[in-house]
Amino acid sequence: DGIRDYKVTGVQTCALPILAIVDGEGKERVVISGDDGGLAGLRIFDAAGQARISTGVASNNVSYTQWFDAEGRSRVAALCSQSGESSMQWRDANGKLRIGAATKNNGEASMMWISPGGKPQIRVLTDETGTAKFLSGD
Repeated sequence: DGIRDYKVTGVQTCALPILAIVDGEGKERVVISGDDGGLAGLRIFDAAGQARISTGVASNNVSYTQWFDAEGRSRVAALCSQSGESSMQWRDANGKLRIGAATKNNGEASMMWISPGGKPQIRVLTDETGTAKFLSGD
């Protein structure tokens, strides 16, 4: 039934498959989906049939890319809205958030590095003038 990435964008993106590339065993390795409403997506699978990369445009004009590990856990997710705001998350092998970043369309940005124990270690905040503020610890 197409690509569904409601966990990434908060919006269910479902589009009909328009092209599937299969391997010699008949397993889907690449699926390209789309519809008349502007939804589009690409999903790449490994030899075991596990989705490893998903990217596309959701119904709310959010573009997204997500990378998955061999167990199917999201490791990196990036979003960008039509207004220019964006965010990125990187998770470790245990699924814990380790790096998070976001930008606003007015030039403000933030980034945070998080320890394995879950505490913020370094935070960088940038205001609309480009002035950066570095904060360490929590």
